[in-house]
Amino acid sequence: MPNTSLAVPESALRAIRKLIAEQGYKPGESLPSQRDLAVLLGVSRASLREALSSLSALGVVSVQPGKGVFVQSISEPEQRTGGFSWPFDAQVSPADTFQLRYALEGFAAGLA
Repeated sequence: MPNTSLAVPESALRAIRKLIAEQGYKPGESLPSQRDLAVLLGVSRASLREALSSLSALGVVSVQPGKGVFVQSISEPEQRTGGFSWPFDAQVSPADTFQLRYALEGFAAGLA
């Protein structure tokens, strides 16, 4: 699965979306445990958690502590655009967006 042009969490995010599509997971169904997903995708659990956090923010999955990761209903526009439906989506990857969010949230928390 390693792809040198993508960050590991971004590669994991894409792999999870592919897994959901190829395995035919339906809304409400649970994915394998985080430990099993990390082994299956060949990524660390930290990278997997970051990818799941991104997918959760996009509404693709719901992470429920102690219960698991569940597939959510995906609307048609999100399937076509990867969750980003704005004019600059071709210029900015989801990984870039979440990296910026990560930096800003840390700064904002420091000011609080």
